[in-house]
Amino acid sequence: MSQDSRTALVTGASGQDGILLAELLAREGVTVWALVRQGAAGVALLQERVPSVKVLHGDLRDRDAVRAALRTSEPDQVYNLAAFSSVGRSWAHAHEVMEINTLAVVTILDEVRAIREATGREVRFYQASSSEMFGSATVSPQTENTRFHPRSPYGVAKSAAHFLTMNYRESYGLFACSGILYNHESPLREPHFVTRKITMGVAAIAQGRADTLRLGTLEVSRDWGWAPDYVRAMWLMLQHDTPGDYIVATGHSRTLHDFLSA
Repeated sequence: MSQDSRTALVTGASGQDGILLAELLAREGVTVWALVRQGAAGVALLQERVPSVKVLHGDLRDRDAVRAALRTSEPDQVYNLAAFSSVGRSWAHAHEVMEINTLAVVTILDEVRAIREATGREVRFYQASSSEMFGSATVSPQTENTRFHPRSPYGVAKSAAHFLTMNYRESYGLFACSGILYNHESPLREPHFVTRKITMGVAAIAQGRADTLRLGTLEVSRDWGWAPDYVRAMWLMLQHDTPGDYIVATGHSRTLHDFLSA
């Protein structure tokens, strides 16, 4: 990618990955625009850590808001990190999950294509896919060619968005990539994720504010990585000469028992 093109639009920029990515982009000299929902938690922290960020408010379910954000920011890169992120709660909010995690991706891809057709300007697109797309896959470890078998509305919605990104790349020649991310953690991880429950619970015990930490089964295993490394992978995908889809993981699974013992 030309170093003269240095503007990025990041959706969902007030979450863990969005903040870390905005920091990375700013260090790389990129002008960062953030598209977030009105009243979204984390915006103040984003602005504190990335003072140069330009914040736009809008809902990805609103086509006009998405179009306005792209016209205002005039990016050469779009990172779509916004999502309904709770796998468990996706069962009770399946319609909303599909709107945000799938239909909004169609909106962005259509607008990116329209910009190229109207102006000739290429806008590179990154879609945050998820290991939840594999669901109950029997192949381990998974590769980019492993068949998806999602087991939740969240996984289904992410799978649909992944295939849409692939199809827009193959049908329209868009520079569109998907990163299939496994679990990745940092101190910015939202409190409802188990890793933060553990660290916050241990801190509470150490400070005398609690006596116990209650968790479910300790034998559940996950591939946990370091979030700053994963957002760097997002950045590198859009700096490559050709677009593609890539798994981002450590390649090693650990149980919650291992996590607690570390």
